Amino acid sequence: MTAPVLSQAEAAWALAPLLAARRSVRLWSPGVGFDDARPLGRRLPERPAAIPIFDKRGRTTLLALDFDPKGYGREQVVRDADQAAAWIQAAEGRVIVDESTRGGRHVLVPLAAGVDFAVRHLRPVLEELARRLPTLDIIPMVNLATGCITAPGSPCKEGGHRRLLTPLDEAIDAATTRSAPGTIARLAALLDLSSLPATASASTPPADTALGDPDDDTTAVDGEVMDLPPVALEFAVHGVLPDRRNRKGEPWTRHEARQSVLAHAAVRGMNLSGVLAKLVSGEWPGMRAAYDRYGPRWERALRADWKKALTWANDAAPKFRLSAHEEVHTGGQRSLREWLARAERWTLLCSLLDGQTRWTTLALWQALAYAAQLTGAPTIAQGRRWLSIAAGLLADETVSSALRVLRELPGSPILLVEKGVGPLADRYALVTPRINDEDVPADPAVVARTAVEPVHPAWAVIGLAARRVFEVLDRVCPAGQGSVRPLDLPELTGMSTSQVYEALIRLAEFDLVERGHGWVRRTTRTLTDVAADHAVDELRAARLERHRAERREWHALLAMWNGEAAVDCPEIEKVPADPWRPDEREDYLAAVMATGPPPADHLPDEPGFDAAQIEQDAINLLIDVLGARVLERHAPPLLAALR
Repeated sequence: MTAPVLSQAEAAWALAPLLAARRSVRLWSPGVGFDDARPLGRRLPERPAAIPIFDKRGRTTLLALDFDPKGYGREQVVRDADQAAAWIQAAEGRVIVDESTRGGRHVLVPLAAGVDFAVRHLRPVLEELARRLPTLDIIPMVNLATGCITAPGSPCKEGGHRRLLTPLDEAIDAATTRSAPGTIARLAALLDLSSLPATASASTPPADTALGDPDDDTTAVDGEVMDLPPVALEFAVHGVLPDRRNRKGEPWTRHEARQSVLAHAAVRGMNLSGVLAKLVSGEWPGMRAAYDRYGPRWERALRADWKKALTWANDAAPKFRLSAHEEVHTGGQRSLREWLARAERWTLLCSLLDGQTRWTTLALWQALAYAAQLTGAPTIAQGRRWLSIAAGLLADETVSSALRVLRELPGSPILLVEKGVGPLADRYALVTPRINDEDVPADPAVVARTAVEPVHPAWAVIGLAARRVFEVLDRVCPAGQGSVRPLDLPELTGMSTSQVYEALIRLAEFDLVERGHGWVRRTTRTLTDVAADHAVDELRAARLERHRAERREWHALLAMWNGEAAVDCPEIEKVPADPWRPDEREDYLAAVMATGPPPADHLPDEPGFDAAQIEQDAINLLIDVLGARVLERHAPPLLAALR
């Protein structure tokens, strides 16, 4: 190791005390890992050394991002680390970047002074970053017990030292002055904004404009070629899979991601020659890599995908255009009843929905219509918790997953017009549903009897699968007013015979229907009676109370992210104590706190006395006990001031 390199490593190690959450360091041993712990000092260790990320309370003031080249290579690490640093700096954060001898990088972000975070506060941001940056390893930041990160200047396992890429003066300034308050909140908003789906553009062609032939060398549509949305561009350039799920609820594959890029390209006026040019020139390396599996026949596979993209664009693209918003149905009770009737008919006709999914969807449409009625706005932005109550106490996660799937289905009755950020929910427009390119008709008789109201919470215990049969019975033979043949119910409900009989059995279990040979009728028992007998009101109250607690916690988290408030952790997260002689150390601290510092005239003067170490011990004590932080190291020595 040359003297200049060692000198640079020693200078970089000065950052370790400024970044460490505790005054300890873990040293690495072959075959053992980082477990040899000792006090953190100024001297550069001779073995790889990692500083703790979390203090004894389980809190941190450091966002430590670890980019690992294993399986990806150094070039991908550089791209990911640069992208992360750019996002953080755009969020007014300060970054310190270093690199190991084998190509791994750390992006260290000292968070705002006076604010510390628990794991749960940072996990949403970390998981979103990990989804976008394939080389990012978030384990150090989510491992409360042993979370640590090798500091700049530390020796590397492969030899050499971690090289500080940020100029030393800038790094020290970043570690002392730290990031601006609210960095985490702005970073979270930035990540959410970058995943927004494409919205309609005024220059998008009308619905009856064909998008071109797959081998045509002209533009697919008239007008200017527009940029891809950020989420599609992220895959085309970097190969980052979007955080999307298909109609089966499974994460997107590379095939679905590249098909999405081509569909967006077709809608925005690009032709096949333009796409080929971007792949051949290296402008879209991520997209080109998605076709590597086809070898020399990759262009043939691209042409086949382009044909599919054009078919989709001709059939489904009108949903994303401004013309679709002309048919938003929020104009009064009649319009909402009509939309609800169309949406229910679409649900029964849609071949992609069956079983329990169909009944969940029907309840969700009713909740959305009720939300539109209450607000009177042209769009709806109610959170999943509110919708879960209005949909008959559906599970919160069921509401979220159902909306994600339904808004992607061809001809869906809802259109996502704005992705929610922070406390704001996703915003939807209620549009005319379509089947096979035709508007789903609305039967005037069905519209007249459709009610825009929340789903009764009693269905949470009965089961939504029986709701449609119950409503038909309530209509054709009200309580105590005749009966109907069970064989007539499949046609009246749009359900199969087996589904009808299963629903009747369930309704009979709650004494809502009576059955005989060839007949069935409603009893005088109501849904309110069922709710009272099964403590549904208590169930609903408990759900509302849980929702209120979750909202308080979410808003508190947002306030912390924004730097507006410091949130206490009532449940202290346990972190192991410093592992070196803990009993002696605690006894020492207790003795010092009891007696105070020694008089100045009793300070030793013998030659072996280390004044610098005594000064460092005093500083360590202030940091450990009072939470102090070193801001300036050029002040007169502490002992000189005492003398």
